[in-house]
Amino acid sequence: MFKTVAELGGFTKAGAKLFVSHSAISRQIKLLEDELHSSLLVRKGKQVTLTEAGRALYPYAETILSQMADAARRVTEVSQSPASRMHIGTSTTTLSFFLPPVLEQFRNSYPKLNLLVTTGLADAIVEEIREGGIDIGLVALPVEGRGLSIRPLYREEFVVVVSDRHPLSQKRAVHPVDLQNLPMILWPAGSGFRRFLENFFSEIGLSPMVRLELENEEAIESAVRDGLGISFLSKLRACRHHVHYLRISGHPLYREVGVVRQTKSGTLPEHLSHFLQLCSDHVKSSCPKFFPPVGTDQLERARRSS
Repeated sequence: MFKTVAELGGFTKAGAKLFVSHSAISRQIKLLEDELHSSLLVRKGKQVTLTEAGRALYPYAETILSQMADAARRVTEVSQSPASRMHIGTSTTTLSFFLPPVLEQFRNSYPKLNLLVTTGLADAIVEEIREGGIDIGLVALPVEGRGLSIRPLYREEFVVVVSDRHPLSQKRAVHPVDLQNLPMILWPAGSGFRRFLENFFSEIGLSPMVRLELENEEAIESAVRDGLGISFLSKLRACRHHVHYLRISGHPLYREVGVVRQTKSGTLPEHLSHFLQLCSDHVKSSCPKFFPPVGTDQLERARRSS
């Protein structure tokens, strides 16, 4: 009220802006003056001006109001974040084959929490995490780590998939040269998994002939079944959906999935910590469907032998 009166130069104008009566504003200003033991305003008819004490107080008013707004915002965030919502970003493969038992246990522990799961390309999910729209991501690694906490979670095997009518459908394994000049269906250029595959192709000396670029596993699987090309899908998806798959002789293909979140100081919220623990427990109990990150299994064997 003091700030508005000082800016508008009158009680009546301030009352109209704040939707309170002239007398209510006058009473509150009097209480403020009594608390500070100083006269803040000089009344000359309908015009009001600041005293020297009022001019000293005025610069602090904006800071005080701004700090109060920030405090209210922060209290709302703290009170709502762990109790009301959690936003997870992941791929359709991870959602279909890894997360269901984890989410079921998590819901039992936090039945009132509003849980949202979004699927998409890793790069888009990581950007949403940076911007604060997604709390935690389970995405294919590697990702650019600026401002992020990244922890490898598990590895899963990927295989070559072909239609039942494809000449390779009679085989269980192929050499890299067998894939040369075959039309391929891959993720879009620039996506995380496309970069992963391109590194793999470089290692095995394969120059892929890309016929289609699609953004999710369901579309890729459908295109493969229609005979539009060959592709790479997780072994779990290929087995569950009865898609013929092959391995590349001497070149096993494993995708590493990691947990990505914003780098923040302080203790991790209880619900996020519990979710991460459930994910880790699921990896341990589900091997060999999901393999521990590179190095973790060797460390475990060394621990047991000691």
